[in-house]
Amino acid sequence: MKTFILLVSFIFSCNAFSTQCQFISQSAATKAEELIQKSQDNAGGVLELCQYCSEKTMSFKPIRDTAIGASGVREMPSDLWINGELVDLAYIYVKLDKARWSNLGLQLGCIVYGPHAYVTEKKSPLGGIMYVPAPR
Repeated sequence: MKTFILLVSFIFSCNAFSTQCQFISQSAATKAEELIQKSQDNAGGVLELCQYCSEKTMSFKPIRDTAIGASGVREMPSDLWINGELVDLAYIYVKLDKARWSNLGLQLGCIVYGPHAYVTEKKSPLGGIMYVPAPR
């Protein structure tokens, strides 16, 4: 029983840390939708990378739709859905200018651990695009 309780506590503590900017205020959710729309206009979508989840490469996500949902958390009553999928904004990057992609969670004032604040696009040796951390 003691092992079971420790295991459950560990799982909940990991889950709490991994959702850094999933539950947000209504005003932050509205701003997130505006920034995602700007990224959609500039680049056709957003980038996603969960460094905390051990992901190594960014994935491009075209935007079909966004929706603000009710999180059920009194202090942070909203969450954001992209293409019907609940997202943690700490792992979403938006292209707000030509030079770099910005971490959406940091743009909204979330305290996030691990993700880079900015990434830039570089040509890879194989001709594709690489995303690399950029200075603030």
